[in-house]
Amino acid sequence: MTDTEHQTLSQRVKAGTWDLHERAEHDTLPQHMARGSMPREAFVEMLGQQYLAQSALDERIRAERPNCPALANLIDDEQLQGPHLARDLAHWGVDASTIEPRSGSTALIERVERTNDPFELLGLHYVREGANNGNRFIAMKLRKTWDLPMGQADGFSYLDPYGAEQRPRWEKFKQTLDAQDMTEDQRATVIAAARDMFELIMAMHHDHDLPPIESGDQHTEATHGQPAGHH
Repeated sequence: MTDTEHQTLSQRVKAGTWDLHERAEHDTLPQHMARGSMPREAFVEMLGQQYLAQSALDERIRAERPNCPALANLIDDEQLQGPHLARDLAHWGVDASTIEPRSGSTALIERVERTNDPFELLGLHYVREGANNGNRFIAMKLRKTWDLPMGQADGFSYLDPYGAEQRPRWEKFKQTLDAQDMTEDQRATVIAAARDMFELIMAMHHDHDLPPIESGDQHTEATHGQPAGHH
């Protein structure tokens, strides 16, 4: 039996995407977020692009959940990110209906629209759900930098949707994922889609014009899950 066959699916997804996770975490946008050096205007612009892309993924998940036990077992409504992003945009004074997609969000939306396998949706979702592990620390950093109350949910529910329940929810998510009855092809589909999501999120990062981080001044507080800001 190979090492891979001994691994749970959550372990395989983590191992199978680690190279992209490292690249994404060290992109300019996540680094600015982790350092607290991201301007508030750029942060709100990022939320808008994420709103468009993640709402598209939410819509497909809602449509496929009744027909796919794995999606139904794993993804509850609280995990859907569009509503969190809509609340944040409203807090920052943005009308979500006025947002125009950029190339990165357009690519992610197109990837979601051409998906015809619910296990691809699961792989795409795994990345954004795992990103909450690091994003919670980023929300804390931004609150501190912008001199906002530490615990304030308004404006940061996308980055910090679960508060103190983040770690228990992530552990439950992984345990539930590992308990699903999947074929080897379905597991491979989840991993491949997760890799796609990292690439798509990095393309979204690059739509935002932020100054580069000096190589000796990089810093990240994220844990595995994914690209920051996404993460």
